[in-house]
Order: sequence, then structure tokens, then C-alpha cells
Amino acid sequence: MGIGSKVYKVQAITSSMNTAKGSIDDIVSLLDPKSLVRSAFKGRINLGDNPLPTFSPDGSYTTLEINIAKKEDTLNYAGKIAKICEEGRHTGKQERFHAGVNEAFRNAYQHGNKKDPYKKVTISYRATEENFEVVVSDQGGEINADFIPFILLHRYKQLGQPLDFYQFSGTKKPSENSGVGTFVIHVVSDEVNYFRNSDGGLSVQMIIKKGK
Repeated sequence: MGIGSKVYKVQAITSSMNTAKGSIDDIVSLLDPKSLVRSAFKGRINLGDNPLPTFSPDGSYTTLEINIAKKEDTLNYAGKIAKICEEGRHTGKQERFHAGVNEAFRNAYQHGNKKDPYKKVTISYRATEENFEVVVSDQGGEINADFIPFILLHRYKQLGQPLDFYQFSGTKKPSENSGVGTFVIHVVSDEVNYFRNSDGGLSVQMIIKKGK
């Protein structure tokens, strides 16, 4: 079963949880690693193995490509990211949005590119009259399969508090990570989407909307 089919299956089951709550929670729980839903997502997913459409920012975006040196801290780019987020000041949400873009940038470098200094992280952004959008892209090409149900928990607002991804996935947490970056991304954004990009990696699209 491809990634698209798996995600569709999880979305369908998740949407039925409210109508059948209690009788099927043990089977479809996104939080229980032993549930039927979670058992469908194990190991690593190579984005190139799935017939997914690719996302490439067009000429309406301003694009910045960054190669992060080995052992360099992504916080060194916080000022540059803050300046980019200022382009969204018409939404009134640019200051808190900065935190989410920082987390996406760190994730792209650490988890996407595996800290490979020869792989770039791309930040593309554009402002419209009502929105401000930032797309952070890596060149990794692989994701932890547990990331799919983890995203769905955030997208469908199944969480009341931050959830540590390392605890969720049962993987060892690096000392420099909090594990709640995805939570921050979803909290500070009005809309979050995930795509495979033209480099074969993952792109995270974050949108904030004026006055909403």
C-alpha cells in the first residue's frame, strides 16, 4: 500500500472516531503504538517510492538556498528567518510565526538532510493581500513512518498539549532536541501542508492569514 492510500485510510478512520467513540478507540487510536492504524506506519518511507505530485515554488516566491556547515547551529540563521517573517507583518502574526519557521528549518537540516553540509535547505516565501506563506524544503527524501499519524494528530487537533515526537515514535531523543517542533509549527500557523519537492525531499508549507 502506498503512502497516499495509507493516509487516506487514516483520514477516513479518524473522521469516524467521534461517531463510534468507545467501541473502536483501541483499534484506530493514533496515540496507541499497538493500534491497527499505527501498525500501518512502521520504519522509513522513501518519498521517491510513491507516485506523489511534486511541489516547486514558482516565480511569485522569493527563495533563499542555505547550506549549513557541519556542526553549525541552525540558531545562527534565526535573525535571517526573523527578517523573512517580517514580510508577513500585515497579518499581525509575524512574531509568533517566526518560532514555527525556525522549527521547520531545524527539522529540514537535522531530520531531512541528516546534517549533510552538501545538502541545502531552501526557504521560499511570498506575501499576498490576505496571507503570508513560507515553504521550507530539504533534500532528504526519507521520513520516519510515525511522522504521518503524528502530523494527523496535529492537523485534526486531537492534542490538548505538546506531544514529544520521540516519545510518540519510541525513538531516542537527541540532546539538542525538544521533540515538539511540529506542535509549534501547527500552533503558530493557520494552515500547514506537506509535499514532496522537485529535489525529492520534503517541503513544509506554513501559512498565516490576516485577521483570522
